[in-house]
Amino acid sequence: MKGRPLFIPLASIIAGILSAGLYSFFVPQGILLPLLLLSLFAVFLPKRYPYLLAISLLFFCWGNLSLKDLLHSDFQKNHIVRFVSDEL
Repeated sequence: MKGRPLFIPLASIIAGILSAGLYSFFVPQGILLPLLLLSLFAVFLPKRYPYLLAISLLFFCWGNLSLKDLLHSDFQKNHIVRFVSDEL
């Protein structure tokens, strides 16, 4: 664990991206702030496993929600994307 400290967050963000891309599974967006606060408070705990769990969940949700707008875009009626065409 000490030799590769970024492996767990990297694996979590990859799992989040894969779950969004392959299965169209998205977590609610409101969960990011509580997970951020949980990982902030988990820093002060004497054991590191609650922190690793909190940071892994945070990175999973972050990777998952990073593809939400790309895969399921929801534009308003007057958004500029609706007026752009491929023809010059």
